[in-house]
Amino acid sequence: MAGEDTERHEVPDIGADASSQLLEGLEKWTEYQVWVRAHTDVGPGPESAPVRMKTREDAPSAPPQDVHLVSLSSTSLKVSWVAPPAASRHDAIVRYTVSYQAMAGEDTERHEVPDIGADASSQLLEGLEK
Repeated sequence: MAGEDTERHEVPDIGADASSQLLEGLEKWTEYQVWVRAHTDVGPGPESAPVRMKTREDAPSAPPQDVHLVSLSSTSLKVSWVAPPAASRHDAIVRYTVSYQAMAGEDTERHEVPDIGADASSQLLEGLEK
């Protein structure tokens, strides 16, 4: 199992009529195993066989790192970056998006380059205003 907390936890006071239980506050993208056992007034019965499942992926909790710009011409820039730290990815990166905006001039609208491949670490921005 992934994650730092590998201790076994019990959910107390589940009613006798319950046939399911929501487990909350779990770590993102982490494999867990779960057992269930029935209790009577005499005590607990045997545990079920363990069932394993991984919690769902989540969006990265940190941005790409070491973002740098290089001016290649009067109308183009190259932006480069390093992927977010592994512990903050919560699954495989599937794509990047680069947004840019002129700080002055005629076109100060925010623009976006969507769907940059997951293995990319740079993007050329061309046709920019002088």
